[in-house]
Amino acid sequence: MSKPAQKKRAIELRRRGQSIKDIAAVLGVSKSSVSAWCQGISLTDKQKEKLQQKQIDAGNVGRQIGANKNR
Repeated sequence: MSKPAQKKRAIELRRRGQSIKDIAAVLGVSKSSVSAWCQGISLTDKQKEKLQQKQIDAGNVGRQIGANKNR
């Protein structure tokens, strides 16, 4: 996929509320590239809440894994 096509797809995914990290993984580009491409895109409150909850859930999983290893 060409860079302009990747940029267009990144913008499309970000407008749908995808995280920078997820977009970078899907497109096979760096997070910094995706961040630069999507710099001016504002997320809705609902999209922000969804991303925040995803981050909280990932932290909880990490804490649980750590707790299990330390037993």
